[in-house]
Formats: sequence, structure tokens, C-alpha cells
Amino acid sequence: FHPSSSVQLTFLVYLALMYGIALIASHKMKYSPFSAYLISVTAWMLCFAFVRSTFITLKNKGINWRGTHYPLDLLKKHMIH
Repeated sequence: FHPSSSVQLTFLVYLALMYGIALIASHKMKYSPFSAYLISVTAWMLCFAFVRSTFITLKNKGINWRGTHYPLDLLKKHMIH
């Protein structure tokens, strides 16, 4: 998969905006500008963790927790609405 130049440009604009907003927030809260970089990196790490856990759960058709497998069907059956 090779994204087109418009997709790459959109992604770069998104990164710049994300970092800029974090930079403004860190300035207003009187934090180091380096914290803006860390906020941006942390946001990406959190997104990666969500996507990875979703992929693993769907691949395994359930959740493995402390050596026990909980199938998705069982979890959906006992879901509280």
C-alpha cells in the first residue's frame, strides 16, 4: 500500500495540527514544550493499543485473561444494556 501524495499531505497537516494544539495547551498550562511532543506520541501509542487489542480479540474470537479464554459469544450473551 502506497498512499497518494494527497493522503500523505493530509496526514502531515494532521500531525502538524495535533502537535500545534498540544504545544498551545502546554504553553497555557505552563509546561515544557517537550511535553507537547510527548502528548502527541502518547496519543498515537494509545490509538495503536486500541487497534492492536481489537485485532487480537477478533483474531482469537475472544479475550484471554489470566490464562482463561472468554469467547466473544459468551461475552455478548452476558452484556448488560
